Amino acid sequence: MPVTWSKPSAFSINISDARIQAVRAAVQTFDFADFDANILSTQISEDDFSLGFPPSIAKQLVERLKNGYDWREYEKVMNGFGTHYMVEVDGIPGEPEPMNVHVVERRSKRDNAIPIVLNHGWPGSFFESVLLPFDDPSLSKARCQRFYKLAPLLTDPENPDDQAFHCIIPSLPGYTFSSPPKARGWNIYKVAATIDAVVQALGYRTYLAQGGDWGWATSSCLASEYPERCRGVHLNLIPPHRTPTEQQKATMSADELRGLEADNEYSMSGSAYFQMNKTVPYTVGLVLASSPLAALFYIGEKLYRWPAPDSLLSIDEVLTSALLYIYTGSLTSSLWLYVAPTVSDYLQKKIEVPSAFSGGRVDLLWAPKSLVEEQYTKLVWWRVLKEGGHFLALEKPELLAKEIREFGVNFETQKSLKA
Repeated sequence: MPVTWSKPSAFSINISDARIQAVRAAVQTFDFADFDANILSTQISEDDFSLGFPPSIAKQLVERLKNGYDWREYEKVMNGFGTHYMVEVDGIPGEPEPMNVHVVERRSKRDNAIPIVLNHGWPGSFFESVLLPFDDPSLSKARCQRFYKLAPLLTDPENPDDQAFHCIIPSLPGYTFSSPPKARGWNIYKVAATIDAVVQALGYRTYLAQGGDWGWATSSCLASEYPERCRGVHLNLIPPHRTPTEQQKATMSADELRGLEADNEYSMSGSAYFQMNKTVPYTVGLVLASSPLAALFYIGEKLYRWPAPDSLLSIDEVLTSALLYIYTGSLTSSLWLYVAPTVSDYLQKKIEVPSAFSGGRVDLLWAPKSLVEEQYTKLVWWRVLKEGGHFLALEKPELLAKEIREFGVNFETQKSLKA
């Protein structure tokens, strides 16, 4: 059965008052007393994640959620950013019914704009690329400039000579407003098939793709499975597909070796969530569905822990990111990619379109250049940036936009787009 899609239909975010009130009631009745009575007397600093989420940060999130945070204001901003659509996609292998996929399109006014799909990961969402207002009290005046997120920098660059892009920002199936998969066996190939259908539904014949985290896998799979349409990929995370040999290690640069060290540290002390999401997703899902604060703390820990120390996210960014999952009840379905049996298989795939890697200086991990070149056969560059962590689009949107623009005008990329 071929994959088919509907004409995009207009969509607007509108969480029900009842849902908002239910979450608010649960938050208002929560008391930290039992938790405080059973923790170590030693004070834990806000940058010490050795025991998990620092309680002082958790309390700040709860206090802001109780007093001052206004979901409707952020909902208004998100609805005003680009054009929101729902696209019905049918014929995804194994899925018993059509899937409704949420996507935000922000078009450039430039005639030479290049279509690019911005793919998020976990626990991210389309929100990583949107424009936010400048009224977050948890940010200093200097840091408020960060609220110009990635997509506006790509669609409307200040310099008229800079390459512009049409931004296509999907919510991956099972995330926030997109339908969850219904059949066991959901995997990255099916995600890519769904996203490729959405891009075609919007009328684009060829495009580039960008992402980190699961956005790396989605973007790479678009390139490996649909190279006639996905003509290039820019990635800010690429995990190693195998362990390098000692001979390879001997010739690696300092940045390559640092990536291996980060990978080892992540495996030893930072990947427990990955194993839980992969092995007991129903258990994790039940716990998180039972309490909005449980979900907030589980997601919040990653949103605070994974950025670079000099580009931490604001309280409102963390709250809005988490509430998108909580209000849509999509935390359990967002875990299905962790269960997929094809991840190790997919890591062996050859990507034969122009590709580039621009990784954050303190991301969780990254593959050495020599290993990346084995998989990405037309690697334009491999760079570890001077700044940034795991959520590069949120942390350093200007820097990431600069890298994407450079990739867009690269000779190999342009040649691929025009082929």
